[in-house]
Amino acid sequence: MPYCRIHDITMHYDVQGSGPPLLLVHGLGSSHKDWFAQKDFFKQTHTVIAPDLRGHGATEKPPGPYSIPQMADDLATLLRQLDLSPAHVVGLSMGGMISLQLAHDAPELVRTLTVVNCDPEYRLNTPRRWISYLFRMLLVRLFGPEMLGRILAPRLLPDPAQADLRRTFIRRYSRNATHALVASIRAIAGWSIDEQLDAIRQPALIVASQHDYTDVDRKAIFAQQMPDARLAVLPGVHHAVPVERPALFNHQLRAFLAEVAYRDAGRALASRSIQPSF
Repeated sequence: MPYCRIHDITMHYDVQGSGPPLLLVHGLGSSHKDWFAQKDFFKQTHTVIAPDLRGHGATEKPPGPYSIPQMADDLATLLRQLDLSPAHVVGLSMGGMISLQLAHDAPELVRTLTVVNCDPEYRLNTPRRWISYLFRMLLVRLFGPEMLGRILAPRLLPDPAQADLRRTFIRRYSRNATHALVASIRAIAGWSIDEQLDAIRQPALIVASQHDYTDVDRKAIFAQQMPDARLAVLPGVHHAVPVERPALFNHQLRAFLAEVAYRDAGRALASRSIQPSF
């Protein structure tokens, strides 16, 4: 397993395939393993990099506090050390927040941006958000990560045929270190990039699941705030769509990347237009 020294941590990452770099950024309490279907699909055409974020998976889990800008800087350093940029960056949930921050803070490292089921801010400014935040914090502190995993699994993967996936999710979630999961939840609370969205100029795909627990309507406004973003609402799916319906997600992402590549090729061809000589 490859590791890289990043600031104060040793970061674990998985890398497969060859071609343009594709960085996959997992969500809260997850790891690179949840991108298994995307790694298998895209390694045929891309160099797929899937790290374990600070405090997650096989990466070191220092004491907090953690922050979204800090995690984005970890990934920027990883891409620079691996010399794999600019990358197509894909982030799910908390990974989407980190990906937005990375695109803003280090735009030269990000070729395209795909943000899945994530809002551009998580200010604790509504009763619903306060309740959700306090519920997760108390649950993890009192009963540990496994209990939170047991509650989340049927919401993320509700299909009766996905029992094996739910069991795998709970088993992996239970391996989180309590202090690192608490520090990551705190990193989300109060974070916002909402007022800087117009500065994120990379081609962007905002993916919203029809049955996600974040506000799908908010995603349309989110996409409109970015200069080169489009919205894709995926029907009949929930928060963890890359795991729940990998074929649907993979084909959506592949179509977006192909569209950007086609557009780039057109621009390159136009720039080579022959000038008349007299």
